[in-house]
Amino acid sequence: AAIMFGLGAAFVEFFQSLVAIRFSAVIARYLEGNPIVQWSAVALLVVLGLGSLFAKPKKKEISETAQEKSHSSFFNGVAIAMLNIIVYVFWMALGAKFMQDGILRNEWPILLVFSFGVMLGSFTVYGIYAKLGVFILNKFEYVATNINRILALVFFVLAGIQIIKII
Repeated sequence: AAIMFGLGAAFVEFFQSLVAIRFSAVIARYLEGNPIVQWSAVALLVVLGLGSLFAKPKKKEISETAQEKSHSSFFNGVAIAMLNIIVYVFWMALGAKFMQDGILRNEWPILLVFSFGVMLGSFTVYGIYAKLGVFILNKFEYVATNINRILALVFFVLAGIQIIKII
């Protein structure tokens, strides 16, 4: 079930990366040096940090049954991946950087191959994570119990870096 979930999520990431990178050059021109966008990023990171800091950790028992259907897991992976809008920002930023550095060109055949590689890489990572999930949860209980504080710290550091860049 976890593998099918990862396959669904990786399938969506193919299209997310393709669309985001295809239009990153256009969007990068608008975003570069725009103070409204820069300060909005600071505000968003602070809100995410505060949300993570004050979020209540939820304990959930993971139970897999033999009746779980693979196609259901696949579509759950698709649905969850479609809700991840942050991936568009990531691929637009990376796409703009790769295009500026001459690593990537804004041509369909190149972008299709690149996005296919993104999908394969995502599926590989999801598969490894699914196989090692129990090990990770057992060995890194500290991280699991303090993940909200760790995420808050990361968001606050990113907000600080953004403020330093603006100033």
